Amino acid sequence: MNLSDFHPWIERWRLTPDGDPFASNWSRLLPVRRDGLALMLKAQMAEQELHGSAFLEGYRGRGAVRVYEREGDAVLLERAEGPRTLLQMARDEGEEAAYAILCRAIADLQSASAPFPVRPIALRDWFSILPEA
Repeated sequence: MNLSDFHPWIERWRLTPDGDPFASNWSRLLPVRRDGLALMLKAQMAEQELHGSAFLEGYRGRGAVRVYEREGDAVLLERAEGPRTLLQMARDEGEEAAYAILCRAIADLQSASAPFPVRPIALRDWFSILPEA
């Protein structure tokens, strides 16, 4: 995988690569910057990722990652920076600090009132491809 895989979006969305591209099971990713903001470009996403990015867009960054651009099979998301993670916070400050952040995020997600661009997928449908236990 190389930068040419991301070229159409780098050019169209005025992005500067900020790390090496890598792949997950569901998409190709590239850390980028635009106007000083740390962002993540996800491209060539699987169907469930496409649906998820459309759903995230409806939250407008409240309790969920902010979607800056979305087109076809690509999405531009905000990217967290810095050494702190929830796991590290739980170790350093106690689990209560990490739980407080998670609870605030859940409350924000639950309070979102804007119309969403897509409907949520029922869990039975989402997991239908898994074999029965």
